[in-house]
Amino acid sequence: MKKCITILFIICHLFSSCDLLDTNIIKKTIKYEIIGNATDVDIWYFNSTGGSERHRNIALPWELTFSVEFDKYTLFLAFIEANGRNGNITVNVFVNGKIFKTSTSSGSSPSARAEGYLVREK
Repeated sequence: MKKCITILFIICHLFSSCDLLDTNIIKKTIKYEIIGNATDVDIWYFNSTGGSERHRNIALPWELTFSVEFDKYTLFLAFIEANGRNGNITVNVFVNGKIFKTSTSSGSSPSARAEGYLVREK
């Protein structure tokens, strides 16, 4: 019986001191922004669940803000792409209010894409 209690104590101590039980959740606010004067703009982006969405013929400026919760193992790809006609397009990705990625394109068929992986920092 003493052996079982000792082994159980050691196992509990090992798990309580390792990162496997790290349950701290950090929330980050992601904002996608598209500005410019291009027309017939189509966009494609990854939403808060990691799924992709596509919208056609949007008017600029356009933006979307959402939150993502990060635990120790969360990896999120912030991704947005915009294609238009005759003008310029700037695509911005903000994380917690700070610029994270940006891209600009101009011409008869401008195409701008901004993307980057986000993880939880300790």
